[in-house]
Amino acid sequence: MPGVCALAFAGIDYAGDAWRSGETSWNSPAKIQIYMIKSLIPATGFLLIIQGFSEICRCIIAIRSGRWPAREVIDAEETEKLLMRTSHDEFEDKKI
Repeated sequence: MPGVCALAFAGIDYAGDAWRSGETSWNSPAKIQIYMIKSLIPATGFLLIIQGFSEICRCIIAIRSGRWPAREVIDAEETEKLLMRTSHDEFEDKKI
């Protein structure tokens, strides 16, 4: 968590300097504007901080209750399970 906080807060200065100077890529003949991309550094850091706080809360719940709380998201599924289910469904569709 301290490393992510350092990334987020140092990234603010890094991205701010890029915005102030209107930084572009000097390797590109098109002068691609990279200051907008550098704004993703602090944004990503702050999103990771939010995720870290949610994981800390989840750990506190697990310590108090003695078991891990279930994740309530349906779309978070292991890729292998998803592929096995979809390939099985496709196989069953072809048999019919």
